[in-house]
Amino acid sequence: MYGKSKAKYVFSIHLNSIEEVNSQYGVEIYVPAKTNLNTAKTFASNIAKYANTKYSTLEAVYKKEEGVYARTFKENEIEESRKEAEELGYTPYKITKETPYLYMLRETGGIATGAYVDGRNTKMGKNMYYNSNIGVEAYLIELRIYKQ
Repeated sequence: MYGKSKAKYVFSIHLNSIEEVNSQYGVEIYVPAKTNLNTAKTFASNIAKYANTKYSTLEAVYKKEEGVYARTFKENEIEESRKEAEELGYTPYKITKETPYLYMLRETGGIATGAYVDGRNTKMGKNMYYNSNIGVEAYLIELRIYKQ
């Protein structure tokens, strides 16, 4: 799908509203862990400015810059994946604490983002671009607006 379109970027934009102001209010842009953060920082800054919002502090453990986050696998999630592979009878995926956790970010980037869905887990299907250098930069944008 992305390879055929020759896309440079893919964006997944999530817009939510909340009833009361809290740390979840604002902008979060998720990126693959090993990416240049300049584009994401620019997006976050402009969204905060022009949407008259702020940077979220949600999941600060994954924070790379103001409004920019890189969610990777935790040790227990790696172990859960290994156990699932064992139970379903396939060779476990090569997942590390540097592997992007968010499917959309990981799988659209091919080799560059550590995509691994190659069909061995039949529940997940097969990403035909998992072993390619298609070069699509993926961004997941979470914007939570305070509903007054």
